[in-house]
Amino acid sequence: MNLYSSPYSSIDIDKESKLMRVQWHKECSSLSEEAVIEELSKILLYLNEHAISYVLIDSRNYPFRSNENLQRWINFTYMPKVIDFGVLRYAILVNGKIASIYEDFQDEADVEDDLAVEYFTDTEAALQWIKS
Repeated sequence: MNLYSSPYSSIDIDKESKLMRVQWHKECSSLSEEAVIEELSKILLYLNEHAISYVLIDSRNYPFRSNENLQRWINFTYMPKVIDFGVLRYAILVNGKIASIYEDFQDEADVEDDLAVEYFTDTEAALQWIKS
């Protein structure tokens, strides 16, 4: 079921499997920091409204990886709320894993909270991990 769609992203949920899928579109590269936060806030809104346990973010078109302000907001505002909303597994699709970008993120084995975060380059592998 589609919950949200804009030229920049779309959010779908499968209530039965408690899965939210988020797709960033190529057009998001034109967004300002504030607009990116607005798009990310839509995810939080729907996580709060629905009993979602699993999230799959397709970030392959998300161009803001080197933006310190956005990353700080994600780390200290967005992700704590994701945890508060009870998400158990958070999979992120990327074009390719780059150690310098991802080394600061917790690996599944290091998770202290109930939330596990993993990066994938393959959608099917991400979905298998979510289902495991």
